[in-house]
Amino acid sequence: MAVEVALAMLGREGRWLLQLRDNIEGIAAPGTWGLFGGHIDPGETPEAALRRELLEELSWSAGALHVWFRHSNPQRLAHIFIGELSTPLEALHLHEGQDMALASVEELRSGLIRSAHTGERHPLAPSLQVAVQQMEACGWSPLGPDLSQRYERLRLQVQGQTDFDPASLEASRALFEQRDGRLQPRAFDVWTLLAGLPAPAPLSHALAGLADEIASLLPPTVRFYRVEPATYHWETFILQRPDESLADDQRRAVLELGEGIFAAAPPPSLIFRGWLLTPDGTLIACGHGPIDALRQELRQAFPWASGRQSELGHISLGRLLDPVGPAVYERLLERMEAERQRCLGQFRIDRVRYVHETRWYMREWRELATFALQGS
Repeated sequence: MAVEVALAMLGREGRWLLQLRDNIEGIAAPGTWGLFGGHIDPGETPEAALRRELLEELSWSAGALHVWFRHSNPQRLAHIFIGELSTPLEALHLHEGQDMALASVEELRSGLIRSAHTGERHPLAPSLQVAVQQMEACGWSPLGPDLSQRYERLRLQVQGQTDFDPASLEASRALFEQRDGRLQPRAFDVWTLLAGLPAPAPLSHALAGLADEIASLLPPTVRFYRVEPATYHWETFILQRPDESLADDQRRAVLELGEGIFAAAPPPSLIFRGWLLTPDGTLIACGHGPIDALRQELRQAFPWASGRQSELGHISLGRLLDPVGPAVYERLLERMEAERQRCLGQFRIDRVRYVHETRWYMREWRELATFALQGS
């Protein structure tokens, strides 16, 4: 029977906490850099075992820990968690292993990391090599704390309900109409700056798969409008909403100033991890990355633009238009919670489109310009 272990990938300011394993014959991967954690005792959950091990090995009580992925071979099943190291390295007390360190991305990629204790460079343990491969697949940017807090506020709202809010669902239904026997978004007038249409192919494929999975959990009587993958996009900055208006010279100003603004802006990368169902039934993929600076720059350049801007880095995948019932709602919340750290892909924002949208969810739109970001 395979041994089960729970291990933690703990990040602090873009670096990752490692343990230099003892160089003792008979233990797994002696003398290599690995992750803190250890064996799961009978009757323990993986998270409980990990919290116990971190307390025993470091005299540190961990904050939020999220299931990241599982890896198995014939000898061992490893439950890998991800979380933040909320205390400086100097405040930890090493009780197991030869050394500990906060390693940079470059050090982890090199595969050999120097120990201040031994004065030598040591290789990565197999479990850490797998974690590095997973990090490469998902992108190395740490979760932006501000964005995480904003998503958490939405998460807490839906967790406090037993179904989607009827008034919010009614407002959502008002955005759609029946056309040719099909539910279609209504016509309206929006001027916006966005990235995508579509998103990068690997990300679009993963997002469409997620929408398929959520759709399969819904009762057949529940209407779920699916966004077309070809129109997946990140809303960068909204200039005019349907109930607002812009003057012609303001719209022209975006054409005149946009190229210079974006050419001076470093291209941010959004890492999509986890998903949410919002209180009004919208399914979103949660993007994390340094996006606030770009939005602040656009607000300064276009102070007359809409005062209602998104605070998130999400991509909308669809919208539920009917109650699902308490049992299905609970299953959706359980799935959402379990997949907080599900890696969906990465989106490097190297170009932004200036778009006039005339039907909701980009069913009808025209492009006025495309702006390249710095170095693109």
